[in-house]
Amino acid sequence: MRTEKRMLDIPVHEYFCYVTIEQVRPMEAHCSYGKMAICETWVEECKRQMNAGHVLTREFLANAILFQCVILAYNPLRWIAMLTGGSVQQ
Repeated sequence: MRTEKRMLDIPVHEYFCYVTIEQVRPMEAHCSYGKMAICETWVEECKRQMNAGHVLTREFLANAILFQCVILAYNPLRWIAMLTGGSVQQ
C-alpha cells in the first residue's frame, strides 16, 4: 500500500479481479490477462493508426480482404517500432 502526498495522506489501493473458468493459479491468471491486455492495446492501435476500424465497402469479402491487407502491412510496422523502441505513427 502506498500513500499519495496531498493535503491528507490517503492510502491508495490497487485491486485486480479476474473471472475465469480455467483451472490456473492466481499468478498464471494474472499473466494471461496481462498478455490479453497487450493484445487488445495492439488491436486498438491498429484500428487508430491504420484506420482499420472503418468499413470501406458494403461487401463482406471485400472488407475482409482489405482488413487482411491492413494487418499484413501493420505487422512489419509494429515489429520495426518494437525494435527501435518507438511507436507506430499514422
